[in-house]
Amino acid sequence: MPQVFQRDNESIPTSDRIPVLPLRDVVIFPYVVIPLLVGRPASLAAIEAALAEDKIILLVAQRDGEKQEPAAADLHRTGVIGRVVQVSRLPTGTTRVLVEGIARARVTRYIPAGNVLRAAAAPFPFEGPGPEDVAETEALSRRVMNSFEEYVSLHRRIPAEIVSIIQSTDSAERQAFGVAAHVAVRFELRQSLLEADNLRSLLEMLGELLSGEIELLRLERKIDDDVRGAMFQNQREFYLQEQLRVIHRELGEEDGDDFAELDAQVRKKALPPVVEERTLRELRKLRRMPPMSPEFTVARNFVDWIISIPWTERTDEVLDIAHARGILEADHYGLDEVKDRILDFIAVLSLVGRLDGQILCLVGPPGVGKTSLGRSIARALGRKFVRMALGGVRVAIISIIGIANVAAWINAGGLGTLVLGGIQSDNPDKAVAGALMSAALALAADFALRLAERRYRRHLAIA
Repeated sequence: MPQVFQRDNESIPTSDRIPVLPLRDVVIFPYVVIPLLVGRPASLAAIEAALAEDKIILLVAQRDGEKQEPAAADLHRTGVIGRVVQVSRLPTGTTRVLVEGIARARVTRYIPAGNVLRAAAAPFPFEGPGPEDVAETEALSRRVMNSFEEYVSLHRRIPAEIVSIIQSTDSAERQAFGVAAHVAVRFELRQSLLEADNLRSLLEMLGELLSGEIELLRLERKIDDDVRGAMFQNQREFYLQEQLRVIHRELGEEDGDDFAELDAQVRKKALPPVVEERTLRELRKLRRMPPMSPEFTVARNFVDWIISIPWTERTDEVLDIAHARGILEADHYGLDEVKDRILDFIAVLSLVGRLDGQILCLVGPPGVGKTSLGRSIARALGRKFVRMALGGVRVAIISIIGIANVAAWINAGGLGTLVLGGIQSDNPDKAVAGALMSAALALAADFALRLAERRYRRHLAIA
């Protein structure tokens, strides 16, 4: 039988079989005018049927928006009675329809009628609030409007005029549906808002949704501001660096491209292919970094360190026993056993030409001449002298600080005699001192294996 729907003081009679327009991922609320793009044949037939009758149409959302031809079981039971306001044909073949939501409706039965799906629907108004709920409903309405005003101020796609338009209405129901139509939430949540039992439930759900959305929008705004501030700072630094470069060039203080000089040094160094590729990649990153960046210093130190390592350079050895004895005697008094062991080593080296992985380990308390003996050995053989102090090793630490850098120096083929100095303990406990010495000897043994594998002619003195 025909039904009469009420909207404020207006009565809208409808037929008992209203044309149905299924909506995909869209929920329309009462009192809202919205444009729709219609392209499916069944939907176009429903629009034509509504225009031929009283322009009244039932707007119901699909449960699954992917279905092209929804049946009655694929549609929700709660929708909105709407009025077709305007229809325009687009060149693409689709039809643009402007519809106005009138009132909520509960579908009692879907009726297939040819190529048009129709439905029998009954009015679904809100339950009237009791006398004790009027004040609470009014308070909820004010809270929702205040939250919606903040929501719109944070949202970039909703014009600020929407708030004043919704606030100008004199009905709490109109305001609630106006807010629900503009809150960007999932389709399922919008459908639950439409199916609210009463105005108080609708306002409570809107308050919760707005609170969550406001928190998310605040976080998004904070992230955007931080990113924009970082970008502005980087652009500012780049602009100032370019200005400074131009000023130096105009003053004649530019000494050439430092990066080009580093590039030439890297290519001239004859590095291993893997090392050269990595170094050139770091150099390319350096060109794009602002000099004030902390990463710039790290990358620059890395490139300088790679260039400073003697990858292929070697020194010519002087294997003269008399010359070595003279230097040892001139530099040190006494220590006959130590000098004889060093001269024996040099004598064997002069006969065989190469000793792979041999280590001279000098052990003794501080100040007895271990480091100076290593310096004398280097001078006697005509090699460069390198000393790496490992002072600061604590009692509880058995591993040697700096082992990674020393191993890198050995792998790169460092020149000369390497002395690891400062391995000592402040604790008189012999067990602790023994543990530290064991660690030092383990380090020396590891170096011996590395030297033997690469056939480097090097001497390692642990002092």
